[in-house]
Amino acid sequence: MAKLNEKRILSFLIIGSLVSSIHTAECGGHHSLKWTNHCYSFHAEKRSRDDASYVCHQEGGYLAVINSKEEESFIAGYLHRNKDTIFDNTDFSHLKHEEEYLMREKTKIEREYCKHYFEGTLEQSTLNVLRKNEISPSLPNRAQLTTPPGFSIRRSLIPRANMGVWTDAFVPKHTILAEYEGEFVESPTDFTYCWQIDSGPRKLFIDGKNENISNWLRYVNCARNAFEENTDTFNCGSKKFYYTIKDVHPNNELLVWYGTSYGKWLDIEKINPENDFPNGSLNARIGSIYYTRDKSWINYDHTHVTYTNWSRDLKARTGNRSVGLILTYRNGEWQWIPERDYSYYVKNNSVELPFVCESSEGT
Repeated sequence: MAKLNEKRILSFLIIGSLVSSIHTAECGGHHSLKWTNHCYSFHAEKRSRDDASYVCHQEGGYLAVINSKEEESFIAGYLHRNKDTIFDNTDFSHLKHEEEYLMREKTKIEREYCKHYFEGTLEQSTLNVLRKNEISPSLPNRAQLTTPPGFSIRRSLIPRANMGVWTDAFVPKHTILAEYEGEFVESPTDFTYCWQIDSGPRKLFIDGKNENISNWLRYVNCARNAFEENTDTFNCGSKKFYYTIKDVHPNNELLVWYGTSYGKWLDIEKINPENDFPNGSLNARIGSIYYTRDKSWINYDHTHVTYTNWSRDLKARTGNRSVGLILTYRNGEWQWIPERDYSYYVKNNSVELPFVCESSEGT
């Protein structure tokens, strides 16, 4: 496999050097080259897509549009020959390590709590477990009445979320908050307050919609990003429990990630940039393509896309009307991947990368 990758690299660089030796010349500016009556500028300074587009516009151009294998070889060949000056090590591996750490901690907490829970020996556990506020079932407004001391149900800061759970006192990391309570149903008509649970071959859900049956955890809303996510869940058989994954200070809202399907319903995606930009890969921004109603891809100037080179692992989905492209080098070859929404892990979705501008000669 290593030899095969070496051959791919050598082949690509030979093609790129041949193309550049035939078609390139200075085009007016540092790191600017000419190819078939177009000028390309290669920017090592990392920018967001919007900022990169602005820089290209100031140059009289646009983020590069790749229309052929030859054009891609020219661009990728230059990037590869100058990789030490264009690229630095954009490393998101710390996010992966943090996720792995949280999963290990979750496994330990789940194992210890469930062991004592099923044996009836929770008093022997080393975990910090909140005392349950016992309220009889079917009382009006039971859900709010079960709220333990140190918490309150107040208006959420999450848009369209209505009420939320707020801390009135400091809550340490790894505090077991409570069991999520509700009605067990097989086919809920509204999934807003539902958790799917382990129930063998059939699907079973805990539905906390009814405030006279459920408890205070029904008011915990969905986190929009990793910075505000402070709560997670684990299962003990068919029961689901909430716990804190970080210290939560007073006057903070408890927020949990409710899963991919629920997130999509709220237009939130939990995509770790480490998955798209693994350590050691080379990544440069190029132009965007657009999916039209007649089910075809077009470029920014409405010309049809005539060439693509999607990664086998990550292709643009036709449901995305606009797709920003990344020219990426990994596994011994240059490929395309669609730029996705990384805002769950990166503030302001500001993944900044080198980029390539293109303009017509004379502009």
